[in-house]
Amino acid sequence: MEIVTEKTFHLDVLTPDCTKLNEDVFSAVVPGVEGEMGLLAGHAPILALLAPGLMHVRTPLRTLHMAVGEGFIEMRANRAVCLVSFAETPEEVDVAAARRAETSLRQELTGKQTPEEREALRTRLREQTARIQVVAPLES
Repeated sequence: MEIVTEKTFHLDVLTPDCTKLNEDVFSAVVPGVEGEMGLLAGHAPILALLAPGLMHVRTPLRTLHMAVGEGFIEMRANRAVCLVSFAETPEEVDVAAARRAETSLRQELTGKQTPEEREALRTRLREQTARIQVVAPLES
C-alpha cells in the first residue's frame, strides 16, 4: 500500500515593514482582485493582483489566517512571493479600532467624492472588514 504525502511549496508573505511568513506550505488561498485563488505545489506560473481580504495558509504544522491589504502574488518554480501593504494575524488586529474605522468609512462613503476618492475609500473599507473578519472565528 502506497502512502500518499502532500507536496509543499515555499511561500513568502512580505509587507513594507517585515516578513510575515517564510516557510513551506501545503496550500494558500489568497484574495485576488477577481476572486479568491487557491495555490498548491506545482501550480502554473502566475502573477496576480491582490485585493484586501483574507488569506488562508495550511502548513505542515498549522493553519494560518491573515487579513491582508492590496498587493500582488507571483508563483513560479514552486515558490510564491506575496507582497502586500499589510498582513495581520487575528492576534495582531485591534478589533475596536477596525470597527471604528469601518463605521467612519461607511459614513464617509455616503458623501460626495470623485470616482478615485470613492475607490480609495472602498479599498480602505475592505481592509478594515478583512481585519474584523479574520478575528470573527475567535470571538464566537
